[in-house]
Amino acid sequence: MVGQMITTNSMLHKLEMPIAGKLMHSLSSPTIFAAVTVSLILYSCANPVDAKHRNNSDDFSSAKNSWKLAVPINSVSPNGLPAGRLFLLLRKDKVDQVRTLLKETAKKKGDDAERAMWLGACLSSEERYEQAVQMFDQFKTWEEAPNLVIILAAKAYSEDQKFDKAIKLCSIVLAKWPMPEAYRVRAAAYILTNKNDLAVADYIALADSDAYAAKHHLMRAGNLLVKMGQYDKALALMDRATLARGGSQNVTIWLVRGDCYKAQKKWQKAVDAFTSSIELSKVRQVKASQFSLPVAFKERAYCYEKLGKHALAATDRRSLSQLSKSMESDLIGEPKD
Repeated sequence: MVGQMITTNSMLHKLEMPIAGKLMHSLSSPTIFAAVTVSLILYSCANPVDAKHRNNSDDFSSAKNSWKLAVPINSVSPNGLPAGRLFLLLRKDKVDQVRTLLKETAKKKGDDAERAMWLGACLSSEERYEQAVQMFDQFKTWEEAPNLVIILAAKAYSEDQKFDKAIKLCSIVLAKWPMPEAYRVRAAAYILTNKNDLAVADYIALADSDAYAAKHHLMRAGNLLVKMGQYDKALALMDRATLARGGSQNVTIWLVRGDCYKAQKKWQKAVDAFTSSIELSKVRQVKASQFSLPVAFKERAYCYEKLGKHALAATDRRSLSQLSKSMESDLIGEPKD
């Protein structure tokens, strides 16, 4: 919500599961296939960075730059609305109090659009995006709005699949200062409008401004570059991601590397990359690592076949089958008589 600097975005989360698609083709059981897909979605939505640290990272970033977002507490808009107090309440996610303060403030001629802007911000913070868009459509002078409100509007338009409007609003914010959430929302909108090259640029900019989560932003950019067939550029970003905080122990970085080498038909390098992912997955007892194992085994088996190492490929396929059964038991439980 707003008090957490808007760290969630459901449209964005639908795009941020780089291993989900391949996992769906790696598991042998339809039941575990569905269960793991649900688990992946929940994991991605709750934790695109790290379970204990994602919100800490965003809180640190927002605290560091809070002066750029702040509206003086006693400030009053040209229409006579208590903008400073409204902003503070919205920032603290006290949307009911925002609505109460608006009702208590005497109406003036010409203040309807600004009131609609604040009400839209409340609705967006409650994830009532369709209703929020109806309010935001009444407001036109976005360059004069607080950045926090503009981002709430951009999220609402993005969720309502009005991506061009979301991109325009994020660009207004970014013209003022590099707000991480603006890059995130705009990158998602770029992807959904098939502007992957622009999304890559936004993720790289995010990595430059958010050192704590840089590896994740670079992986998103790298996955897009793989989709675009720009494998050397993707590999260069993975080299950079490895050097970022926590990157050397990240299994997905090695999966992206493996994808690049596989696409380039560099079979042994692909095998080495998938092997590194498997070894790290076995060491690291976190969900993302365990979910990557089926993908890595399946992809490495394919590369072994291309190298003519059929026995090793068969071993990986057996490991994949055993892993599938084990994950099914863990997620669903043992079958009852």
